[in-house]
Amino acid sequence: MKKTREAAERHAPGASAVRQWWRGRLGGVYRERPAGIVGAVLWTSCGAGAPTRVLPDGCLDLLWSSRRGLLVAGPDRRAHLSSSAPGERWTGLRLPPGVGPAVFGVPADELRDRRVPLEALWGRAAGEVAERLGDRPTGAALTAVAAGRLTAAGGPDPLGPRVAARTGYADQAHLTRDVCDLAGVPPRALLGG
Repeated sequence: MKKTREAAERHAPGASAVRQWWRGRLGGVYRERPAGIVGAVLWTSCGAGAPTRVLPDGCLDLLWSSRRGLLVAGPDRRAHLSSSAPGERWTGLRLPPGVGPAVFGVPADELRDRRVPLEALWGRAAGEVAERLGDRPTGAALTAVAAGRLTAAGGPDPLGPRVAARTGYADQAHLTRDVCDLAGVPPRALLGG
């Protein structure tokens, strides 16, 4: 454990270096690249059959799995152990805080610590999207779906990230969680939106 921590610290002046280091530890099965939505990240992975620890990042992800189809991963409060079958392919679009609720049509706190089929959120529209994407969607195709929904929703909540930053929160997800804990409703409801 000590060697692992020392190696991470030696290679980790920033998050990118940490991801590079872990990528090497995982045998190169996980890759990230910028997406066509500001602040979003496309990622791909191929399951090795062993659980993988996913660290909380306050983001919502649109996921496609070769075994499970289209899913949504909500923001996690704790690390999540993800299990994949050997060879299971994943393509994901990690949306920055404030964007996911506009894309999925539900507040982020309703998805906290959950993985749900996209169909549970979009109904028949999810089936139409799955059919259009086919059996091996690209990251660009996932991005196009999310960008279309984001445009239809009028864009992300512009207030949340600015308020979170001004009040000392690391991101909007943490601010939203604290407001929900204190007021019993998300900030948008509290402000009458």
